[in-house]
Amino acid sequence: MEHAQANPTGAFLDHLVAMIFAFNTLEGYLNYIGDHLAPELWKNERNEPSIRSFSGKAAKVLELCGLKEPDKTIRPYRTIWDLQDLRDKIAHPKPIRFTKEFYHTDEEPEPNPNYIPLDDLVSHKKVAVAVEDVQELIQAIHAAASQRIEDVWFGKDG
Repeated sequence: MEHAQANPTGAFLDHLVAMIFAFNTLEGYLNYIGDHLAPELWKNERNEPSIRSFSGKAAKVLELCGLKEPDKTIRPYRTIWDLQDLRDKIAHPKPIRFTKEFYHTDEEPEPNPNYIPLDDLVSHKKVAVAVEDVQELIQAIHAAASQRIEDVWFGKDG
């Protein structure tokens, strides 16, 4: 975020990467906690239908921690699903077709449309919200999981 503020020309890409990494951090953390709480289930994570998807992992970890799944329409949980949507648009892109008319004279160079299809999903404010909400969710899960995990190395913070 600091780099984006100092270099506004490439800020969009900095923000995009930060948001994707926020989502990846949460998914990695769910795998970490899942492996601690249900190692047999997580041993074959890719082949286990209940936890193969991100939503399955999130639901299972919350269940194992004794937490009720939060409302998906309210922060911080809403942000998580927005981040997943962004990640999916990048990981599984679909063709985007659009048209735009440009008027210019023969002497003028052809305008650059500068259309970025992810513009409405990525911004400095959305990065700040994403980081805050991912941290909040990880801390809540960690606090609940720490009551169920008897490992001196587990630690107090997610």
